[in-house]
Amino acid sequence: MLQLLDFLYRQRIFLLFLLLEGVSFWLIFSYNHRYNTYFMNSSNRVTGEVSDAINNVATFVDLQRANSELAQENLILRKLLAAQSTKSLAEISAKDSTYTLALGHVVNASFRKSKNYLTLRIDPMDSIRPGMGVISSKGVVGTVKSVSEHFATVASLLHPNLLVSGRVQSNGALATVQWDGKNPLEAELKYVPRHLEMDVGDTVRTSGFNSIYPEGFIIGHVSTSALKRENPFYLARVRLATDFTQVRTVYIIKVTDRKEKESLEEEVQDE
Repeated sequence: MLQLLDFLYRQRIFLLFLLLEGVSFWLIFSYNHRYNTYFMNSSNRVTGEVSDAINNVATFVDLQRANSELAQENLILRKLLAAQSTKSLAEISAKDSTYTLALGHVVNASFRKSKNYLTLRIDPMDSIRPGMGVISSKGVVGTVKSVSEHFATVASLLHPNLLVSGRVQSNGALATVQWDGKNPLEAELKYVPRHLEMDVGDTVRTSGFNSIYPEGFIIGHVSTSALKRENPFYLARVRLATDFTQVRTVYIIKVTDRKEKESLEEEVQDE
């Protein structure tokens, strides 16, 4: 402390000079309109250049992430094409031949609400309809709720009313995935019978037992699994494959034989 006081005392003349210079500049810029305008313009220019530089860096980082997503999506599409090119028509399964994909761009999304939706910009020529399934390069996203000419709203997996039929890959058990309104990264995995073995990390995919999602699209991975004596099913949760804070590009699934399947099932239910 004494050394600091001694330093200030020895530099008192220089420090006083700096103080008076500062006061002089303040008086000039405060009471002289021309210099005040020049100072403000210079300050705005510097601030603008700094903001522009920050924005350029942020844009560059976002482009890297977008390019990474596109590379993953291209890889998936290449695998699908390769799988179909190496099979005969008789060997191509229903999930390869009974649906097409339409592109959608996410323009708005929520993940903190009790009922969450995404808004997509779509091509009017794609004939998107309510009830169609939506996926991303990561996994299942949700179901189309409503459609206008250029936009569609999607009830995401983070919506408690959306039930997705899934299958545990390791044991083949049918299950239902439903969000419980808690963690936006996880959902409940319901109705897996206790007599089947299931471990944390097991993959859960769409079962194909509806007309929305063909079989095999990933939903997530089992994150917790427990058994209670009085419960015939596992108490389990699945960590969702899709990160709803990052999703930007999605695909709408158009099942080509959906009407035929649903019409036949309705006839059986009416009997």
